[in-house]
Amino acid sequence: MRRRQLLATVGTLTAGTVGCVGRPGDLGKTPTSEPPPRITETSFTARDGECGLDTDVARVTVDGDIVRIDGRLLTPTPCHGAVLADATLVSGGDRLVVAVRTTDSPPDVCVQCVGELPYEALVRIAGGQPATVQVDHDGETVTTVTTVDR
Repeated sequence: MRRRQLLATVGTLTAGTVGCVGRPGDLGKTPTSEPPPRITETSFTARDGECGLDTDVARVTVDGDIVRIDGRLLTPTPCHGAVLADATLVSGGDRLVVAVRTTDSPPDVCVQCVGELPYEALVRIAGGQPATVQVDHDGETVTTVTTVDR
């Protein structure tokens, strides 16, 4: 009698788990077949500085898989330079953060005024566009632009 009761209980428990092949932590997750967006290429061009207007500016445009940033970086003097310090996709590819940094000026004599360096940064992204693009100049956010509605 106990054997029949045991077999009936095991059969019921087993039938209740048929088709359950998930792993721990998968509850509530929807499987996706597409990988997250990734950066495939970057380029950066800074032009000669000039005395500026004391305003950091960055304009973002998106054309297909290219994110283009046209900016003006404020520097202590127009003799300083600029570099692309980082371009990173965060939040699963939903946000592109582009960091531009001032470089040291050469040891030559330079006019004493606030400098403004025009630059262009290009970031090629495969696998879809980020929802937002954030541009930082020397650690300070200059602009955040929504590029696509999700």
